[in-house]
Amino acid sequence: MTPAREFGQRRVHPHEPNKAAPASGAGKVRLALYGLAFAAMVAAGWMTLADSSVVTSLMSRLGLAGNGLDFSGTRIGRSATAPVLKLCLTKQTMGIRADADLSPDMLLIDLKASIHGRITRSLDAPREHWVIELAQMWGEVADCVYHQNAFRLCDIDNRTLAVESGSIFVGQADKIIAQPSTTYGAAPGNIHGLQATRDRVLDLMRNRVQNGVLIAGDFPFGFAPEAVRAMLNGTETLRNECAAHPEMKSN
Repeated sequence: MTPAREFGQRRVHPHEPNKAAPASGAGKVRLALYGLAFAAMVAAGWMTLADSSVVTSLMSRLGLAGNGLDFSGTRIGRSATAPVLKLCLTKQTMGIRADADLSPDMLLIDLKASIHGRITRSLDAPREHWVIELAQMWGEVADCVYHQNAFRLCDIDNRTLAVESGSIFVGQADKIIAQPSTTYGAAPGNIHGLQATRDRVLDLMRNRVQNGVLIAGDFPFGFAPEAVRAMLNGTETLRNECAAHPEMKSN
């Protein structure tokens, strides 16, 4: 099984020694010219993006539009080391036997890898029904994470798990809801359940954005599904609740 790529960044970035051979004089000149060309490209690209409504909206969400809110510091960590992972992603959630030797981070890797599909647990259900079961699993995780005490999401790893699970689930649910029920072998009850969980997660996500526990900058560009992006663009951040708790890993 191909290892799943983890969302977020590691808490510690080890500094490895540079083992490359010293560049010659001509090589240094070439490197300098390449560096200048790259810097010019980046500057031109930023000037083009700076006029877009996307960047304007993002700046306002980040507290850069003069609203007095400060969201400095490291905000995103690693979902695999989130303290609430062991509460919100269990063997029971994934239909794995209780005696299986799998830690919460291993369950998360398996859940991410399962996005490529596996045989459904229900023997009498079509293979396509696994798409429903996968969305239901992500829905359980996201629902559990967002129902935690809001201050827990001030932890950078818990916050990453919230961003990741919420975005993945809403995207999957919207795709299933938009398709005919026969596409994935979904019964009306499946659709109703996904819709209810989706709406609940989005409402809780909106509340976290309003109180500054989450901000638009926590969601990587292009990662959040359309419904989440619409919520971010339509929600005003009113305060920064995490700043009142200096014991948290970020503000």
